[in-house]
Amino acid sequence: MYSSWLLSCMMVFSWLPQFWFFIWVFLWCNLSSLVSAAPTQQMFPKITFKAFNRVIESNFGSNISLATVLVILLSLVENTDLLNLHFRQQHPEYQGENKVALSGWIIAFTESLLDQLGKKKKTLLCDYESEDLSTKEGIKCIANKLDIVATKLDLTPYNSDGDYTGKLLPVSMEKLKPLHVICPMSFV
Repeated sequence: MYSSWLLSCMMVFSWLPQFWFFIWVFLWCNLSSLVSAAPTQQMFPKITFKAFNRVIESNFGSNISLATVLVILLSLVENTDLLNLHFRQQHPEYQGENKVALSGWIIAFTESLLDQLGKKKKTLLCDYESEDLSTKEGIKCIANKLDIVATKLDLTPYNSDGDYTGKLLPVSMEKLKPLHVICPMSFV
């Protein structure tokens, strides 16, 4: 009697490792269906060309090139974490925090942008502005313009009343994919 019971237990334990695999697969499949992810990207800013043009014309020089405008636009939408940090410093929430109009984040961003633009950086100034872009005042002038552009493009985690609306997520470039057409090479 004892040996048959022992034999039965041994059989069950010998089969158990084979079933553990199926039990784990079953548990993982059921648990994975309960997990849901938050969106990891936001849509490209919804702004009309007319409104975008108005923002560019009112903040930058009349001879700014399309390439420079695109560098500014794409640099802003690609740096949402920097914009989150910048706008957070403009909206103090806790005692002892100071409101900062131009954060160190947007200043550093501006300096990098000016370095990248090289000689084209002068087109960021309006015709009536005469700041030297190598000085602190010139950098702050451009940083203020970038702050305005980011706000007008709704690249801020705060609404117009100053209420927090949620963290800026990386901007999806899905809608900006160019069209590629296959055609023979041109020999002209």
